[in-house]
Amino acid sequence: MDKDRLSRRNFLKLSAMATTGAVLAACAPATPETVVQTVVVQEEVEVPVVETVVVKEEVSVPSGPTNIRFSAWYGQGDIEVWDTLIDAFEAVNDYIKVDFEPLAWAQYWQKLQVGMAAGDTPDVIGMGIGVVYDYVGRKQIVALNPWLERDNVDMAQWFPGLIEEGVWPKPGGDLYALPYRFTGSAFFINKTLFDEAGIPYPEKGWTWPTEYTELAKQLTDPAKEQWGSLIPGNQLVTPFLATNETSALTPDLRESNWLDPKVEEVVQFLADLSCTHQAAPKPADTQGLGDLFLSGKVAMNPGAQWDIAAYRKIEDFEWDVVYNPVKEGVDKMGTYGGPDMLSIPAASKQPEEGWQFMIYATGDPEAQKIMSATAVPTLIAQASDPEFVQGQAELGPDSYEIIIEQGEFAVGYSFSPAWNEWSGGFSSPILQAVYNCEMDVKEALAEIHEGVNDILDEAYAALGE
Repeated sequence: MDKDRLSRRNFLKLSAMATTGAVLAACAPATPETVVQTVVVQEEVEVPVVETVVVKEEVSVPSGPTNIRFSAWYGQGDIEVWDTLIDAFEAVNDYIKVDFEPLAWAQYWQKLQVGMAAGDTPDVIGMGIGVVYDYVGRKQIVALNPWLERDNVDMAQWFPGLIEEGVWPKPGGDLYALPYRFTGSAFFINKTLFDEAGIPYPEKGWTWPTEYTELAKQLTDPAKEQWGSLIPGNQLVTPFLATNETSALTPDLRESNWLDPKVEEVVQFLADLSCTHQAAPKPADTQGLGDLFLSGKVAMNPGAQWDIAAYRKIEDFEWDVVYNPVKEGVDKMGTYGGPDMLSIPAASKQPEEGWQFMIYATGDPEAQKIMSATAVPTLIAQASDPEFVQGQAELGPDSYEIIIEQGEFAVGYSFSPAWNEWSGGFSSPILQAVYNCEMDVKEALAEIHEGVNDILDEAYAALGE
């Protein structure tokens, strides 16, 4: 034990000895000196030992790029275009790998709904006009405003009308989708079939129903299984509605307009092409045959810009685009147009990487150049660039400038909440029955009118309006 430190036990012994000494001293004679002794006592105390333990946490560091899932519907040439765009994106963003999941139109929306319900969605999804509002109402896609503000994205680079289609509520709501292409209708002709028949190509201002019907009849040859025209489906009927100054819904997009006599006039004209004049094939007769225009069996196709990529590979005949016909006595130009868009699901597992891919596909000039194979670019500067227009014309069609010019008159196919449900899922099969000569036009329009109103009432109620 340290000689300068007393334990409690020794301290007590000393204390007892000191007391005894004091008693004995009291009996002794007084002495002249008093000796004062100070004793410092230190108590032994157990001091806890603090041990420092270093815990090494294992952090998982990605050994390769982050994978994101991207899914969208596809039409003619779309898969090839997306594959090219994805390759370009990955070349400048090597930390992201895009797994592309293309699906046919109906299958895409069905699978997306199932995935949304299960919380298992791609990180970026194709979003349709009108359809976007339903997904916003169900809180299944997220607003893009935080990313747009963080990255100081210039919203003026896009056509304003295209941006507006991704906004909800209207006006002044958040933005839930960005446009990756400005798509619309395009009227294709098989120039070779026109030349063989000795018929001049349609010029700006040609009309329907009379002139159109006569051309279709002249260009039909049953012996060659050759048709004068195809019948446009779903939203591709819009040029005929627009040139007849009508639409599928009322201007406020809340009620059906299918009982408008001008709508009936359009549907009757198209039905007559197949049922009265046999100048267009019935939809039922074309199932499984692919694109009859692409195969050289149709002279006129009131089709869409997304067909262009596939048509550029045509080698067996000459083709081009012409102006959409106008309605006799109305003389108003019109075409279909609207954006195809991209959104990020609320259940996305990689939303940041998804955003990087989305903004590249919609806002990068190189990406928009690739996308222009199937549609007009959504970037104003690029779409109006004379070099771009000339470059597209060199690839085909020769008259590509017509597509740009008609874009000024583009209108949507009454894009509303539940648009996909009423336009494709409900009304389209009924119209197919009309064009298959199985249903009367008036009867069909009455059924469509009632059903569309029911769908709209339910959709607006779900949105709280």
